[in-house]
Amino acid sequence: MNWSNLPLSDWMWTGEPDAALHTRPEFVLFRKEFTLAALPDRCEAKVSADSRYKLFVNGECVEFGPEKGDRSVWFYETVDLLPHLRTGQNTVAAAVLRYPLLHDRGCHSVW
Repeated sequence: MNWSNLPLSDWMWTGEPDAALHTRPEFVLFRKEFTLAALPDRCEAKVSADSRYKLFVNGECVEFGPEKGDRSVWFYETVDLLPHLRTGQNTVAAAVLRYPLLHDRGCHSVW
């Protein structure tokens, strides 16, 4: 995920993949908390995942996906976060279902 309009972070991931990448599906959870003294004029996030995801802002599910692509083309959704933000403390979270790279070990219907 790329949070270019907020002081959050660039791409977020769990680090280097391990052997589980090839053997089993898993849920990967992300959470970013931040404080806004005032609401920005605009706040868009470009959201993508290698399989399935749900994006939450302050506890509300605001997007799910991904946009369908293939192994060569990676799409993303542009999500307007502004209607879900508030002054003070905010939390953006994502739950991602990762499928293993080996085709016979997971669901590849996303492509």
